[in-house]
Amino acid sequence: MSPWLIRNVLWVRNPVFPLAMSTLGRGHFDQGQVERFRIAHAPPANEQPIPARIHRAGTVIFADWQYGYLLWPLTAAALILSWRRPEARFIALYLLAVLVIWIGFTHLLGRFYVLTIPVAAMSLGLARPRPWPLITSIATAAFAITSIALIHQPLEHFAQLARQGFFGLDDLSWMTAPGVADAAKTNTQVSLIGDAEGFLYPIPSSRLHYRTVFDLPGNAPDMYQAWLGVPAEKAKGLIVINPMEVQRLSKTYYHVPGLPTDFKAPRDEVQLLQK
Repeated sequence: MSPWLIRNVLWVRNPVFPLAMSTLGRGHFDQGQVERFRIAHAPPANEQPIPARIHRAGTVIFADWQYGYLLWPLTAAALILSWRRPEARFIALYLLAVLVIWIGFTHLLGRFYVLTIPVAAMSLGLARPRPWPLITSIATAAFAITSIALIHQPLEHFAQLARQGFFGLDDLSWMTAPGVADAAKTNTQVSLIGDAEGFLYPIPSSRLHYRTVFDLPGNAPDMYQAWLGVPAEKAKGLIVINPMEVQRLSKTYYHVPGLPTDFKAPRDEVQLLQK
């Protein structure tokens, strides 16, 4: 973590940037960007009270299929059975500390508690009662069987991609709009609007320009100045516009401009503008 902290201190004088911007400094972010980041990383208003946060933890952690249902009851049983061992108390303290941080200082997404799964699993080896190995073995087998049934459907899409030779490809340009690949063969400057997936473009970073939603100025008057940094008439090169993403981001995040009122092109297809 140290290199990240040192870099941020040298860059914006805030070691944990873009966190704690209100107290340690916001660097190059304007006030609109600070507010956008704050809103995006805060729970919805109805989930901000402590009782609602605790209820959310029960819903997305302890009663969520993605944690397999069996993990937490087994962990609790193992810690109770081995409570006299210092390792059990240490694991319990760790799980509780992360839970307190999750409830009090995150925007309540279940995946933020995933880092506790390996530690919780360690507790299963601490209990010593004679039938415990048989219980945990049966539970683990049941866990594996139920997990296969639960995750097969979501993963089938990726399995299908693998069967078609998707994984291992070095060139993903076929996923970009037709016509963009030609820019890779020239010295054309390419700018993305509504898209930060630069890894799809086989174009040197010296010619490929894009911004994430948190890099957009908080006071940009329109889509072009938000994503390109210049008015539309001053933009140069090939501009790749993803209308669907522009609209989605403008509805999701604070002060992100949507499509201009005079945008006449189809909104369900990526558009190319040559300037």
